[in-house]
Amino acid sequence: MLLQMDWNTQAPLPASRRSTRRTQIIGHRGAAGLAPENTLPALEIAAELGVDGVEIDVQRSADGVLVVLHDEDLRRVAGDPRRVGECTWEQLQALEVGRHFSPRFAGTRIPALAQVLAFLKDTLLTLQLELKDPLRYPNIEAETVALLREQGWLERTLVISFYHPSLRTIHALAPELALAELWFDRIPGLHEAFTRSMDVLYSLLNLERLQSVQARGQQVAVWTVNDVEAARHLLHWGVDAIATDYPDRLLALVEPG
Repeated sequence: MLLQMDWNTQAPLPASRRSTRRTQIIGHRGAAGLAPENTLPALEIAAELGVDGVEIDVQRSADGVLVVLHDEDLRRVAGDPRRVGECTWEQLQALEVGRHFSPRFAGTRIPALAQVLAFLKDTLLTLQLELKDPLRYPNIEAETVALLREQGWLERTLVISFYHPSLRTIHALAPELALAELWFDRIPGLHEAFTRSMDVLYSLLNLERLQSVQARGQQVAVWTVNDVEAARHLLHWGVDAIATDYPDRLLALVEPG
């Protein structure tokens, strides 16, 4: 996926209040290589390791609860064929989503977004929040903005989506909220004046392209980097942020924040 900031939001990128590192380390789905993805244990591990921020995915239950889960259905995390949006919050809470990863995480449940925000509130982490397929969840933008505002997360959150009209809706609701466009197959807009930041599949990036973008005052982040040698190169180049399933591996390569 490619993450391209929408310059028209006029909102600054959320900056970690913990770290002054040259390159920010972002826990992908919390710490998806170390714990069940998008769960409180994954977020707790990421926070304890000292990441600068975490990325999560948001959908909605059949009865209107914003929940943190990546896939459209529950097969991979719970062995259940139902779609997330077909299940009530009570039905989702009945599912166990940790044992498939490791017996150590048996009993882990799908969290609500409100639970995640409360859980992370006293940390210094920033939040990257991806709205999954907003067309399936009418009005999810307004509900998400309302919850972020209520819990004091507007200045610490970057909302991202593949469905760009959804971002325009969010901007109308909260101009102060930082927004980003997701792309998965190309790198558009590298030379557009409104591009503030982009997050690219790391294999698409080279040093010349990185330097040309940063020379214009724009930020470049990469995903999902789990290979240590690849991370070494990217850190040496000076990318602005790296998303990883294994933050322990990458944090071992960077200076303390």
